[in-house]
Amino acid sequence: MKIKNASENKKDSIGPDIWLAGDPEDLTKWMDKGVKGIVTNTVVLKEMTENTDQL
Repeated sequence: MKIKNASENKKDSIGPDIWLAGDPEDLTKWMDKGVKGIVTNTVVLKEMTENTDQL
């Protein structure tokens, strides 16, 4: 997959890409709905560490 700028992406896409944030285990049921991917940021990592005691 090539990283594109906004103009190139508009040629291939009819709308904005949808990214989900959260624990990948909790998001698997949504992944076949056309989402682009999963965002993991410091808030998500903190929650995952608190829930599992590891990263």
